[in-house]
Amino acid sequence: MDVATGLETLAWKGHSGVVFSVAFSPDGKRFASASQDGTLKVWDAMTGQETLTLKGHSGQLFGMAFSPDGKRLASASGDQTVKVWDATSGQEMFTFKGHSAWVQSVAFSPDGKRLASASGIRR
Repeated sequence: MDVATGLETLAWKGHSGVVFSVAFSPDGKRFASASQDGTLKVWDAMTGQETLTLKGHSGQLFGMAFSPDGKRLASASGDQTVKVWDATSGQEMFTFKGHSAWVQSVAFSPDGKRLASASGIRR
């Protein structure tokens, strides 16, 4: 949506489920969307064209974040993992395990050297 004009300029296309989270890259040229369908998609912010689809989680994606330099993406999933991806190639770099319930959100530190994640509580 163009906040200056109020017009919708980019349409959600490509996801087969609800989109739970979106974020712009630090340079504003791309944005990413995390979906119930288990995919993370990267889009060109000017054209709305999909540039990457990242698959690898076995659960829905609740949250995601770009690193401060825009080179990595982190995803938070219902499969109780956090994945870090190369934001240009889409290659999976790391998988972090240890949560006992769905992972709801992720955030990079300002220097990009650390990653925080938050999850639900398994009862």
